This record gives sequence, C-alpha cells and structure tokens, in this order.
Amino acid sequence: MNRNSSLNLGFDGSKNKKRKELKVLFVSRRDSCRGPIAETIFQHLAEKYNLKHFNRFSWRANSAGLEKYNQGNLPEHFCLRVLAENNLETMHGCRQIRLFDFTRYDYILCMEPKQLASLVEMAPKDKKARLFMLGDFIKGRDKIICSPSDEDYNAFRICFERLYIACEEFYFHVNEKRFY
Repeated sequence: MNRNSSLNLGFDGSKNKKRKELKVLFVSRRDSCRGPIAETIFQHLAEKYNLKHFNRFSWRANSAGLEKYNQGNLPEHFCLRVLAENNLETMHGCRQIRLFDFTRYDYILCMEPKQLASLVEMAPKDKKARLFMLGDFIKGRDKIICSPSDEDYNAFRICFERLYIACEEFYFHVNEKRFY
C-alpha cells in the first residue's frame, strides 16, 4: 500500500487540502435540450477524468434557460434519446435562470451570441460568474451551438457531438490552469 493512500491530497500535493469546487451553469434558450445535454456531458466528463487523472477541481454542473418554459419537467424526448444512445441519462428538471445564479456559479456558458448579450445585460454588478459562449472553446469551428430542430433526430446527434467537444475543451481549458 502506498504510504499516502489514506490521505486526502489537494491538487498541489499537500495533505488534507480539499480541491476547490467550481460550479458551471449551461444556459440555453429554454433549458429543454442543449443546456441539459451539456450539463449531463460535463458531469460525465468530470467523473471520467477525475478517475483517470488527478483532477485539480471538483465540479458541480447545472443548466437553465433564459425563457420560462417547461419548468420542472424533463428535457425534450429527443434530448433524452440522444443521451441514452450515448449511455448517459438525466433527471434534470428544466428551470429558468435566476439573478442569484450569477453569484452562485463560477462560469455561465451559453450557446449563442444573443444569449450572451442577454446574460451580460441581466447580470448584477456583483456577479461572480464569468460569462462565455460554450462554443468559444471549440477550436477552429463555428462558435454557435444551434438548437436542433424538434423534427430532426439527426440534428440532435450533431448537437450532442458539438456539445461534447465544447464541454471537453472547456474542462481541459480550466483544469490546465489556463484560467479559473
């Protein structure tokens, strides 16, 4: 047995130092598809990489919508289907963003420039959260993560792939000391 195996080591290797918890909120228009998919992917990635690598942070993820829509209900059926197709699931209850989210979360990541403008406009002066478009973390591609058509399941698959890439890039961006 390793002599340090029973110690809770912090990211700098010191004993009994807890990892800093970072909170991320994924914001979409209605919180019925892209937000819950991003939240679920990000939670999966945080668990996956926490097991494979020495993660610098512990993470908490959630999602919310700019509009009041479908509150308290599960995301759209195609959203749940594409998650299941990728061996993921969510019990997320859709919700609308609230003002205290800006002081509760470290990062608020949205899908489109119009959403970012809305978030900047509604953010209180004492906000803690850093506001970004999630697509900004996709290298060399269109930065907008479009809402899939309700009638086109393949669009949900494409959306899932773009969200997976963006969430993974964001995760590594923060964990590699680029910023936090």
